[in-house]
Amino acid sequence: MVVTDPQGADIVDVIRDESSYDIAGLTPGTNYSVKVRTVCGDGNFSSYVSTTFRTTGGQGIDNASSASCAIYPNPTSNATTISVSGVNGRVKIEVVDMNGRTLTSETMECSSDCAKTIDVDGLAQGAYFVRITSDNLNMVRKLIVR
Repeated sequence: MVVTDPQGADIVDVIRDESSYDIAGLTPGTNYSVKVRTVCGDGNFSSYVSTTFRTTGGQGIDNASSASCAIYPNPTSNATTISVSGVNGRVKIEVVDMNGRTLTSETMECSSDCAKTIDVDGLAQGAYFVRITSDNLNMVRKLIVR
């Protein structure tokens, strides 16, 4: 596994047997790249698979967000309201299907509490995810459409 900083410098370059690896010393609010490959044996390796990630704003247990979200009615057949509290600033709400495709996306400005009603009348019956994001918030909740 190779992790690089925004300037492309390697900060981690290790071969591990574990399926997870904790990386310490990253800067909060920074984009990093990670490349992973499989050791195939006899000195052979697979091709790298790459992705990027952004570290959070460095929130610890003392200053963790007290944000919450309610979705009602849930299950629903025509519209649902997403209520968010404990958040300030721009909040993005997305309805995502089980394949990860964004089906609808709305943005709203919040000052502690806000709500948005989303029409789901055109969605097929089934389970969906509601993803709520802002600068310091990332929540996912389940939505059932009947």
